Amino acid sequence: MQHSTAYRSRKETAENAPEPPVYERLPAPLAGSLTTFDRHNERVKLFGESPETLADPDAQEILARRFVNNDNYSKLTVFAHPGDQDKWERLGFRKEAHIGGYFRDGSDAEVYARYSDDERAEDHTNGEALEIALDKEPAAAPELPEGYTARIAGPDDVDAISDLLLDTFPEYPDDVSALALRPLVARRASIYILIEKEGQIACMAAAQINLGHSHAEISDCVTAEDHRGNGLILPAIHKLMKYVAHRKSITDFYSMARADVVAMNAALSRAGFTYGGKMVNDSRICDGLNSYNVWWRDARDLS
Repeated sequence: MQHSTAYRSRKETAENAPEPPVYERLPAPLAGSLTTFDRHNERVKLFGESPETLADPDAQEILARRFVNNDNYSKLTVFAHPGDQDKWERLGFRKEAHIGGYFRDGSDAEVYARYSDDERAEDHTNGEALEIALDKEPAAAPELPEGYTARIAGPDDVDAISDLLLDTFPEYPDDVSALALRPLVARRASIYILIEKEGQIACMAAAQINLGHSHAEISDCVTAEDHRGNGLILPAIHKLMKYVAHRKSITDFYSMARADVVAMNAALSRAGFTYGGKMVNDSRICDGLNSYNVWWRDARDLS
């Protein structure tokens, strides 16, 4: 019997629809950007803050009230500009990942995390999937197998997209109901590529667009059970990146793959992504809070 390596929180919410994150601009000195309060994944995210800002007594008081002494959250993550690792470590953070070209000015992000639950800070993945992925050489976009076609999804496809995600993953980090996805697809904040055969979705991938920072996250990558083993995810990612980069002026992509899943990590490596680190027990999928390998790549070399 295979045992899950996922950290399981005290709270079991798999039976409930995910509560959407709350975006809030905290008072000074933590006023650099919106803060994400994500109760479903029990995490708080800060963007662009410096260690000097977080060391400020007023900031420490805010964090103590909103994070340290709040049972709803057990992971605090900061997407920071490069440098100052020793200062972050003195504040109790550890570096988990690096993402190229993440910020608006084109600079990279270094991802630091602090935990209020020692168990959540422990990573139980064995690194086998990453080792296999790193052995893969980047590959040109392969052709789809005979009988498969690709197209960009529209609002009328949202019900089928939601059904495939919910049928594949009994628990998911975000709300992927048709109601939640439809406005994102309609305004092209989420762009899905569909690989189809005989009118049915065989495989898909999404790009979550951040125009303000000129980057996109590759996510929601899934192959329907009857079509696995046909090499569909790599051409799907390649086609999606080319479409998004050329139409949305995206300069950088990143993606997060479950650390113990070989296929997705290998596909990202073959698609030219660079491994950037591991975010430990970061969000809920399938069987609790899972660790994710972080991958990134420059979009400007896509032809």
